Amino acid sequence: MLVGLDFETDSIMPRPDYPPEPKGCAILRDDNVDAGFYYAWGHPSGNNCDKDVAYREIAEYFEDPEIELVMHNAAFDCAVAYKHLQVQIPWGRIHDTMLYAFIDHPFGELSLKPLSDLALGMPPEEQEELRQWLISHGVVRSGDKNWGAHICKAPGNIVAPYAIGDVMRTLKLLYFYAQGGSTVGTVHTGSTDTDTSEFFGGRV
Repeated sequence: MLVGLDFETDSIMPRPDYPPEPKGCAILRDDNVDAGFYYAWGHPSGNNCDKDVAYREIAEYFEDPEIELVMHNAAFDCAVAYKHLQVQIPWGRIHDTMLYAFIDHPFGELSLKPLSDLALGMPPEEQEELRQWLISHGVVRSGDKNWGAHICKAPGNIVAPYAIGDVMRTLKLLYFYAQGGSTVGTVHTGSTDTDTSEFFGGRV
């Protein structure tokens, strides 16, 4: 089984304060891609779970040998999990779509939102909705280019669509590259809906 995973954290600071503490985590299983879930425990409001319960349940995804985890910039999410959830990282079961994007086009787009818009035709609609919430509630100013550092200051239920949208993009990007898709000189050359078991040697 493939599971998309993405932590939402405090602002990213240099070591020794890196990696930052997670405040929530989005999960999306490939056997039910329309039912992502966002564990929210550290937001000012709108949370839906206890931190200890969330840590335990998220850790199970890392520990289950039947699960392959899909992340965009896996080094970051795995660092967060290793430090704060205290799990061992199963590198043999980790897929990083940012690395796939680099292999496909080393000088191309690597950031999740613009890459997904380019490769999948998925504009960052949830991102803009969240940004507007932060602006309208005085958390950031309209011209603040670093507004993303303040995401976790929004309620968990407001962040949830944004976070789930990210793991949906991540899984779809994996399918895109698995089917031979490329962003070099063309857009959306691979299907995002077909079976990937052959690509992963039957392990899916």
